[in-house]
Order: sequence, then structure tokens, then C-alpha cells
Amino acid sequence: MGVADRFSAGISSSTEAAWGPCLALCRQAQDGLANPTEETAMHIQIISFDGPRSSEVVEASSRAGRDRIAPLIEADPDLRAQLLGGFRGVGPDGAECVVILARDAAALDSLERLVVTSELLPGEDPTLLHRPSRVDRYDTSESFGHLAELLAGVQS
Repeated sequence: MGVADRFSAGISSSTEAAWGPCLALCRQAQDGLANPTEETAMHIQIISFDGPRSSEVVEASSRAGRDRIAPLIEADPDLRAQLLGGFRGVGPDGAECVVILARDAAALDSLERLVVTSELLPGEDPTLLHRPSRVDRYDTSESFGHLAELLAGVQS
């Protein structure tokens, strides 16, 4: 079973729809249409929020990431240097998946501490900020396609 198949196994159809293009690219790479390359080890964290979720909950999550968490990361040069970036996908029913790439597991631990200990912004409603349904972590040294080229430049 390839990476894309392991990722898509057991996820909701709305999450599959939101991540369909990414999963298709992963499957193409597995089939040899892209060239896998061995790179420096990375750590991946996938945070999933199952749907259905209301538009208010989705917007509260988006605001928390954009207005509270991103500035805290930006203000921490050590953490910022250890995080390679990430992606956020939202399905039609409000299901959400956040994928974070980091240089090491300690960066993911630091990010988690930062998020759970940060004070809410004025106007943030804690009843709209739900705990994730799942948080999964993976180690990898394999990337492929254009992303591999981008990461090679970042990881140097």
C-alpha cells in the first residue's frame, strides 16, 4: 500500500474530496510518473477535524490559524526555522485537514505547546474552537515531484 493509499484509508468522503488532487499526485508518483528522491528526514503532522462542521466553526478555525497561531510562529525564530510549512484543506461539509511539515519532531511538539497555551484573541469564541478528531505523525525521508525540489532548497 502506497503513501496516498495509507493516507486516504479510513478518511471521510468529504476529506477525500478536499484532498483529491493531492492524493492523485501521490498516486501518480507511486506509479512512476514522478521521480521519488531520498531527502533529509522530515516529520509530518496531519491534524483532522471530521465533518460536518458549521461555517462558523470553519471560520473560527481559519481565524485562529491566521490571526493567532501564524503570528506566534512568526515571532519565534527558532520554531519558524524548524517548520517547513503546511497545507490546510476544508471539505464541503466543513471537515478540515491541516498538514504540517517540520525538520524534526521537537518542532511539532513546540508548535503544539504554542497552540494550546496561547491566549485567545478578543472575539474568539472558545465554543467554536474544537479539538481535532485525530492527530497523526509520520517520519519520512522521501519526497517527490516539484515539492521535492522546493524542499531540497529549504532543507539545505
